[in-house]
Amino acid sequence: MPSPALPDAQIDAAVRHVETIAPELILAEVEQQKEANRPMLAEMNKDTSFGWLWRPAGMWPTLACISWYVAVRPLLNAALWSFGTAVQIEIGLNMPTFLTIFMTYADLYMGGNTVICAVKKEG
Repeated sequence: MPSPALPDAQIDAAVRHVETIAPELILAEVEQQKEANRPMLAEMNKDTSFGWLWRPAGMWPTLACISWYVAVRPLLNAALWSFGTAVQIEIGLNMPTFLTIFMTYADLYMGGNTVICAVKKEG
């Protein structure tokens, strides 16, 4: 790696300056994270557990299915093929059915909550 173009004394001074303000920078970052967490906690506390829990409970299995479908299964099939095996891993779900299920979940995730909130406000 090439050496920096700045003189060593200038680099040392910059490092010393950063070391003196590092605690304040860390505290500012912690405070920023606390403020970022506040709206999320308010969202969690204003509704039942199901109101916010169904989204991540659906995201992780969906991510696992997409990973299996797009990456893991093709890699396993390629490995099996490279070993000369005639066995290939088949998926139990065709792409149109999978996409229908995935898009239904995405529609509920993105639009369903908006519709529910709008109905609550009007009713």
